[in-house]
Amino acid sequence: MAAWRRTRWIERSRTGTSGARRCRTRRIPLVGAGPRPSGVPPRLAERYGSEAEAVQELVKRHPEEVGLGFTEGDLLWSVLHEGALDEGDLLDRRTRIGLVGRDRDRALPATREVLERLSRA
Repeated sequence: MAAWRRTRWIERSRTGTSGARRCRTRRIPLVGAGPRPSGVPPRLAERYGSEAEAVQELVKRHPEEVGLGFTEGDLLWSVLHEGALDEGDLLDRRTRIGLVGRDRDRALPATREVLERLSRA
């Protein structure tokens, strides 16, 4: 380490200043972190936050249950708006359905159908 850097590092450690700039991302809200909409099912509000109303529209149009309370609408949302790419992404990471083999086997046909439908669109 160069002597001037070492000197600056020692001085900062003594004074408690790191020299780092203020956080620029502190004011950028996370997706879905806004106020929760009223009139949506608690399951959607807890999972999707301020985006729950938009998800509810997809769930209403595609209410077929896939497993563990998730519907085809949830899967469509994950692909269209969250960037889910494949069966593993949907079942293992987005919904966690795939963590139990029996649940995965039940949900796999509907998941494949959703992905196939979107690949044709």
